[in-house]
Parts: sequence; structure tokens; C-alpha cells
Amino acid sequence: MKPKGWVSHPDDVERLVAQWQQEYPDLLAVEQVRQFTGRPVFALILGDASSGGDRTEVILEKSHAHEPAPCAAMMNLIAKLLSGRGLDGEPPPLDRDAVLQSLTLTFLPDVNPGGTERAPVKWWDGTQYTNEEFWMWMRGLNRETGRMWERYDKWDLREVDPRPATIGIVYEQVSEYEYVEPNRHHDSSLFRLLFRLMETHSYSLLMSLHQTEFVGQMEDAMVLLPILFDEQPEWIQKKEMEIGHKMIEWWDRVGGRPMKKIAPLGYSGMQADYFRRAWGNLYSQMPCVTSEVRNNSLLCPPSQQRTLSEAAAWAGIEMALRWHEQT
Repeated sequence: MKPKGWVSHPDDVERLVAQWQQEYPDLLAVEQVRQFTGRPVFALILGDASSGGDRTEVILEKSHAHEPAPCAAMMNLIAKLLSGRGLDGEPPPLDRDAVLQSLTLTFLPDVNPGGTERAPVKWWDGTQYTNEEFWMWMRGLNRETGRMWERYDKWDLREVDPRPATIGIVYEQVSEYEYVEPNRHHDSSLFRLLFRLMETHSYSLLMSLHQTEFVGQMEDAMVLLPILFDEQPEWIQKKEMEIGHKMIEWWDRVGGRPMKKIAPLGYSGMQADYFRRAWGNLYSQMPCVTSEVRNNSLLCPPSQQRTLSEAAAWAGIEMALRWHEQT
């Protein structure tokens, strides 16, 4: 069943952003970079500038083209703050005026629209593709094994051996032959836009909204702390844990089945190195928390994927309101 008001395809995102710019010029500012393939990558910045005073700033990003629910969630949440009703027809769960007057919220709903537009579906619900097939859409097809291709931070089509038979939608093309995974390399549109925004904004929280498959598990959501959590300043660790517990609280409230354990990202080896290089400096500056919501599963339909992703975002917004009140 099609989820009501689901927006995740780049064509739909672009149309809605243009509409919002016309309808809400006092609440919405838009910045963008362009991908090598031509698609705009948006930063949608919400806040009532007329309220004046110091504001607490939060940035939320969705990195991966094979994880559409966080984009749909952010677009639904933005609609609730702009108009008082989401694309699903529901009102915001927090005081809209308090959010807009106290916070500046920056949303990066899809930092790889060029990958998203190559997906065969607008959401992954477990009915059309097995996880093995889904993973080949994600990273590409290995022509020698007939299975999923490799995972790199950045690679060159002229240099890899074997070349993928198909290029996975997780990758962003950044030149004629080069590709990056967006949250693993600074050449991506994610980091180009993020670093530009950080020149003029003082963010108190960065939330990364993701999805994973939870193979063999009944849970449908979990909190991940930075891979360098143990090296972060104590004040950052404390805030990350507070946000994590608040996310679990929100997931319980909307009928989710979250993991109760809150732990750092568990990668090792090369994948851990990618994260240290890409995110290490940011981890020392502000709290950074990741949500993971179930993808491509009959146990978690698209409407619930969106609900869980949106709940994670609202949890972060609630905590930012609390911090703002304490300053």
C-alpha cells in the first residue's frame, strides 16, 4: 500500500521545495550544491527569523540513496513545521511555534539524488526484492561472482578490478570516472554542503538518519553513537546518550521495536578508517547521533519506516528545545 504523502524521489523533492519557497519565504531558506550528474542537493533551513535572539541550531542529514524513508520523514516533518500539517495530514507532535522561534533546523533530505533516481522503487518493503537483490542494487553487481560488489570510500572506474557490472546506487558520481560513498569521503555533496553550512551556522547537534535490514532480528530501530565515542569530550558523550534515550522513548511511543542498547558504531578495519577520516574532526565539536530504521522488510512497512525515522528526528528536536531553554 502506498504511504500517504510519501516524498523521496528527486523529482518530487524538487517540486515540493520550489512550492515551499514560494509559500513560506519567511520560514524557509534554501542552499544547494550540484552533483556532477546535475541534480541539486538541498539544505532546507527552517526558522522564524523575526523572533530574534540566540537560536539553537540542529542539522539532520540522510546520506544513502537506498535508504529513502529518512528523506520521506524529513519532508513530512518540514511540512508539519511550515504549514501545521504533514504530507500525511498529521499535525506536529511538538509546539510548532516554539520550534520555529527557538531553533534553526537545517535538513539535508537527500545528499545523493543522482543515486536515488536510479533506484527501481520509491521504497523498499520486502515484497519485490530479497535482501541479496537489494544489496546488489545498493553496491552494484560483481560480474565475477554474481553477488554484491565492493564498498569503498572513493574509487575510480578505470582502476578497480573487477569493474562492477552495475554501479550501486549508494555511490555518488563525482567526476567522469570517480565515485564516492557520500558519508565516507569529503568529495561528496554531503560534505561539500555541510562544510559550507558550518561556515555560517553554529550547530549544536548533527543527526544522521539511516536504514539497515536487521537481518534475523525482530527489532526495527536502533541508536548508534560515533565510532570515536570513547575519545569525545565528556560533555558531548553525555548529550549523545541523552538524545539516544530520547530516541528510544519516541520509538516506543509510535509502536516501534527499538534495541534498548545504545553503543558506538561497530565497524573495524577499512570501514572504521573511512569514518575516522571523514567524521573525526566533527565528532570533537558537537554531539553526533545516528538512527537506524528497518529497511526492505515485511516486518516494517514503508509507512512505519517513515514514522520511525521521523520520530528519531523529533527526539533530537525535543532535546534541542530543552538545551535552548537551559541557556
